[in-house]
Amino acid sequence: LRLKLNYEKKITYHIKDNCKAFYSYLRNNRRLKSSVPNLEREDGSNTINSYETAEELANAFSSVFTKEPPGPLQNLLSEPNGDSDQSVIGDLTVSMSELASELSNINVFKCMGPDGVHPKLLNALSGDPQFVKAICELFQRCIDSGKIPTVWKTEPTVVALHKSGSKSQALNYRPVSLTCVLCKVFEQVVR
Repeated sequence: LRLKLNYEKKITYHIKDNCKAFYSYLRNNRRLKSSVPNLEREDGSNTINSYETAEELANAFSSVFTKEPPGPLQNLLSEPNGDSDQSVIGDLTVSMSELASELSNINVFKCMGPDGVHPKLLNALSGDPQFVKAICELFQRCIDSGKIPTVWKTEPTVVALHKSGSKSQALNYRPVSLTCVLCKVFEQVVR
């Protein structure tokens, strides 16, 4: 026990110099459940498999979902002024400096999306002008054509995170949507 405490003190003391050791220690000592347990339904019965559990979570999440009014971009696109949607979006240009800034400010501790691109990779490559230029060209093509890559449009992975209370109640979970990181960066640049 004393050795463990000394080791923990050592890695926390040197966290700024060697954060890899700290996160390695955390990763090896965490206990993470990979699935949601069987949930209790409104009628008192329990779900018996992962499919029924997913359905119960989907019903709970949709019951508390509120549809927000359209934002300013949606209002611009739906105005009957005779112009096409392309004229509103087509005027945008992506600057390499703005894109490099967005890539360097990515939170590297977030999860990667369904495309498998980790934010840490994008952050690390934000200083490479060739990489930033390639992403800039991709974003500009998306703007010019009015289309985004298919992988960005795929259904995001939704993970249920337990908030508090009984783990057998579906409303005690909140949905977290894991979307493609590059799509999030694109949204930031367009805004």
